[in-house]
Amino acid sequence: MAKKSTKASKSTKTTKKSVSKVTETKIKAEEAELARLKAENEALKAKVAAKTTTSVKEPKHRARSFFAGFFAVIAIVGFMLFNISYWVSYTITHTDKFVATMQPLLQDPAIQQALTTEIGTALFAQVNIEQELKNNLPPNVQFLAAPLAGQIQSFTTSKIGEVLASPQAEKAWETILQVGHQKILAYIENPNNDGTISVDDLYVLAGNSLSNTSVGFIFNKDIPDKIGSIQVAQIDGVEQARSAINALKNLSLVLGLTTLTSAILALLLSQNRKKMAIGLAAFSLIMMLSTLAALSLGSSQVSGAVEAQYAAAAESVYRIITAPLVAKTQAIALIFTLALVLTAIASNLKPFVWIRQNFRGALDWLISHIVGSWKGNGVFTWIGLNHTVLLWVGVGASLVAFALRTPPTVNGITNAIISIAIVTFIIEALASVSRTTKK
Repeated sequence: MAKKSTKASKSTKTTKKSVSKVTETKIKAEEAELARLKAENEALKAKVAAKTTTSVKEPKHRARSFFAGFFAVIAIVGFMLFNISYWVSYTITHTDKFVATMQPLLQDPAIQQALTTEIGTALFAQVNIEQELKNNLPPNVQFLAAPLAGQIQSFTTSKIGEVLASPQAEKAWETILQVGHQKILAYIENPNNDGTISVDDLYVLAGNSLSNTSVGFIFNKDIPDKIGSIQVAQIDGVEQARSAINALKNLSLVLGLTTLTSAILALLLSQNRKKMAIGLAAFSLIMMLSTLAALSLGSSQVSGAVEAQYAAAAESVYRIITAPLVAKTQAIALIFTLALVLTAIASNLKPFVWIRQNFRGALDWLISHIVGSWKGNGVFTWIGLNHTVLLWVGVGASLVAFALRTPPTVNGITNAIISIAIVTFIIEALASVSRTTKK
């Protein structure tokens, strides 16, 4: 009986242990499930909160992005228009700039040829040389009237061409431009100024410069009073010209301020200001290239709008007058290109990182063979620690010294690129000394 009782007791204990284990396993499973459900619940709460926050902020972000893009477009288009309007305004209202722009016109062979043809045609339209010869030659030699008339016309035309190509004519042209523009501008800008400039004034100026040429005899005549006394004040459209010049000046100022303000607002409203700055530079570059393309297209349009015999002269006039705008636009395009290239080189894009690493590796190898076992000093250590800052300071100084001039020039940008390359190499070499001497 005792043995049976002992066996029963052991069986009961075993059963209890099994039940206890099962219960413990279930409890652990339930606790794990409860923990999972709690975690899932917290995750769902977080998602709901995130969606709520996003739904509240999303309209604000969309509005901000919209206005950032809006102001960016205004800045880009405004800068393109400012570039053109400022050039027009500055050329018209500054005598030195006006003379420098217009003076090359008389030096162009195509324009000289067109003027020679036009002057000769106008001159001989007033006098029938052949008929005059017939009227004055004896009857038996009147058959020479036609060939003599042709010879006279050819000789006169060639002399007109020689005069137009002479240094004296160039000097007279410059004087007429200088004095004429000053007088006209003084009258336009100041209604109280009499702005007196007569045909007699221009006639005397031209005569002083051409008196020693083969056409000097033309300038010792008296111009009729009704012609010689014509003054600028009597020319129609002066009031309209005054309004146009004032409007052009104001337009340049408004466009400049609008461009600057819009660019600042676009950067402030942008979610990523670095990308916005790159975008402004890239699209401004595109607009400058578009301006150059439009100016090039205009040349063919001008030549096609005149008679064929004057097409070359019209194209030369257009090319010479717009040459300063083309040069300035090319320089601005180069500035934006340089800025984009420098940004790309300094970026974390893999190709440029690879280029920088290999350049510095090659430089370190070269410097290590030059300095040998030299341990360097504190100056090189400081340069090595601050070489990035020094690089940007050097780049900025080069841009300010050569590129950022008014107006910018292609030569200035070229010098800036050369300066940046030299400064970069020097600073990188000094930083390489720091790296190699530490080893």
